[in-house]
Amino acid sequence: MNAYLGTEFPILLVAVLLLAVIIFVGAILVVRKLRRAEDEMRISKEFFQSTFDAAAVGMAVADIDGRYVKVNRAMCEFVGYTESELLCMSYQDITFPDDLEANVLARKRLIAGEVPTFQQEKRYVRKDGRVVWAVMVVSQILDKRGSVIYTIGQMLDIDTLKRVEHSLRASQAGLANAQRISRIGEWEWSIRDDSVEWSDEVRILLGIDRSQAPKTYQELLSWVRSDERSLLEKSLQSALHDQTTFALDFQIAHPKDGSPRFVCLRGEVVVDGAGKSERIRGTLQDITERKQTELALVESRQLLRELSRHQKTLLEEERKYIAHEIHDELGQRLTALKMDISLLRLRFGADPELLEKLEEMRVLAEGTISVVRNIASDLRPSSLDLGLVPAIEWLAQDLESHSDICCRLDLGNEEVSMNDAQATVVFRVVQESLTNVARHAKASEVVITLRNGNGQLQLQIQDDGCGFDPAAVIQSQGFGLFGMRERVLGLGGRLRIDSAPSRGTTVSIEFPFPVGALE
Repeated sequence: MNAYLGTEFPILLVAVLLLAVIIFVGAILVVRKLRRAEDEMRISKEFFQSTFDAAAVGMAVADIDGRYVKVNRAMCEFVGYTESELLCMSYQDITFPDDLEANVLARKRLIAGEVPTFQQEKRYVRKDGRVVWAVMVVSQILDKRGSVIYTIGQMLDIDTLKRVEHSLRASQAGLANAQRISRIGEWEWSIRDDSVEWSDEVRILLGIDRSQAPKTYQELLSWVRSDERSLLEKSLQSALHDQTTFALDFQIAHPKDGSPRFVCLRGEVVVDGAGKSERIRGTLQDITERKQTELALVESRQLLRELSRHQKTLLEEERKYIAHEIHDELGQRLTALKMDISLLRLRFGADPELLEKLEEMRVLAEGTISVVRNIASDLRPSSLDLGLVPAIEWLAQDLESHSDICCRLDLGNEEVSMNDAQATVVFRVVQESLTNVARHAKASEVVITLRNGNGQLQLQIQDDGCGFDPAAVIQSQGFGLFGMRERVLGLGGRLRIDSAPSRGTTVSIEFPFPVGALE
């Protein structure tokens, strides 16, 4: 037994020592791992703390009841509370009432483990009462058993973005209302794929659905009346070529009932990066009411012009009748009276007193005859019955006899034969023009030119006087000029007045008359 122990003991001792060394080394390794784990945990905790505190977004840790247990600086600045104030509050205390219900339901699902995280746009009520927007992302914090013990939330400030969105929506709503009130919509033609898009407002104001609106360039052209189609095509192609804007009023047939509608189409060319025309976009406005009003106004003006022309014709007829009556009846009676006075002078010339009285009567009769002739000429000169050219010559002679103005005539060699209404209008325009020259122009010379060109009478009255501003005269008290223009327009003619201070005045008219009027 002792011999056995003597031989085995050293081996057992070595084994015990080796085991002790192994246990010691293992203990050292375990301690080192524990220290490393503690260091890693401390570093992780410090990293989390530093990240949590320095985060640019708001961060908060809350218990399962929603009360804050930890908040960072950004969170405090976002809601305007101090850290100590927030740690005495819950998320419900600073959530905008209208957003609270959705927030509570989402947290219940998170804590129940139905979702690991949720995201929500919500409003917070700051300490100063101001409401601010944030995107909130909330996640679970689990214990070792996998149960939710805390939640951690991050809040990104989107208040500025929300305010911009609100302003944009308000602006869009205002634009939509403005388009609805002004009956205007948007359109766009993509040149690359030949597609035409229309806004909802266009379809609403025209009473059509999407399938009835033109979808291509050719459909757009076919939408227009045939007599205006080339005008639209020319406007579009010109805009593409010059890369500029265009505006065009035209008439379309309503897709549903074919009734005429007037629209104003505006557009501008949009170019790509290479400077090539890529599309045309613009607006379409329903101007049917405006056009109908304009057409009614034009018709009304035409009716008024016809009425005015009719009244002037009646007036001229009455003047002509009165002039003839004065000239033929009163003039003849006065001439007979003058002849009787002359006979009395021959018969009773021996009586000086009676002869003197008869001479006074003769002079009075001659003066009366002169006055009657002037009145008849003013009402309607007898020369007008001989034709337009003699009447203009009479006006020129009358001007020279009553003023120092030289009146030159260039009436051509052709005899002008016009109907009485046309000749009277031309005569009155010349008469009014020469009257204005004598009264206002301070001219030394007037030139009257009469020509026939392209089936039209072309008349020009030009003076070298002081001139004037036609627009200012028409706007103030230029009824004479307005009456001249209305006379000419009433019979389908055109009148133009060219004048400027110190540059004289030129009155030009073009007047159509029947073929064969010039012989």
